[in-house]
Amino acid sequence: MNLFYSFRSKLVSLFWRVTCPGHPRGWIEVNAELPAPDTTGTIFTKGLDRFSLPELLIADCPPDATLAGFCHGALFVAIGALQASEQAGRPIDADQVINLNTDQDDQPFGFRMVVDPDRPDTMRLVDIEPFGPTAFPAAAMAAYIANSAENMRPLPAARALELAIAVHARDYDFNDPRPASDDEWKQTYKTNAYAYFLMSDALSALGQIEGALDALKEGVARAPYAAEQMQREGFADSPDVNHPPEMTDFWRRMDPWQVEAEFRSRVS
Repeated sequence: MNLFYSFRSKLVSLFWRVTCPGHPRGWIEVNAELPAPDTTGTIFTKGLDRFSLPELLIADCPPDATLAGFCHGALFVAIGALQASEQAGRPIDADQVINLNTDQDDQPFGFRMVVDPDRPDTMRLVDIEPFGPTAFPAAAMAAYIANSAENMRPLPAARALELAIAVHARDYDFNDPRPASDDEWKQTYKTNAYAYFLMSDALSALGQIEGALDALKEGVARAPYAAEQMQREGFADSPDVNHPPEMTDFWRRMDPWQVEAEFRSRVS
């Protein structure tokens, strides 16, 4: 896998150097270090010093080729945000947040940059609110994968969302305080409800209604404030949403707090 990533990265760089010589993609490589097939690895950049930026790194990446590919894409999105901040005179330093939910509305995730203990010239990307025993930015990557799945057809979207759910399989704290109104959607990313809502849509499009309802219920349980807002705004009857009758009926009739209570009783 290391050789594959090295070869692919060099090939992509060569393509950009030939077709668009001044583009950063022609000078930046993303490589992988995976010591053994069943161990976590590191996804890192090479060449950012040419643009007076620190190298970036995602540590403790699980041994999954698809996940490593998403990390590759997320690193380039982060690079774009770093460059934009530099050009705007707002450089992002160590222990600051690359908040891509603000910089790019279509990328609802963010990283915190910390100095990598093994490479002083490299910034490690971690979750804004880290959890779990590893440095892997699970919440950020789950949101990035889910966001990418929005632009996929139902079957590949469902597969990507399975990965997003597995990556961010944190225990949900049902005692989170009620967020301010402008934070209701942030809750869907913090608890990974966003991936469950999208999984519901993907399974519904594939005709798997029972699975779609199960995914929707877990999404509602993880983010009842956002679900309440969607219900209040008439999400079920939106002309942009093509839900089967079972899904529409659920949205109209559900009590988000009852769904949350039922889910809490099952997992407690």
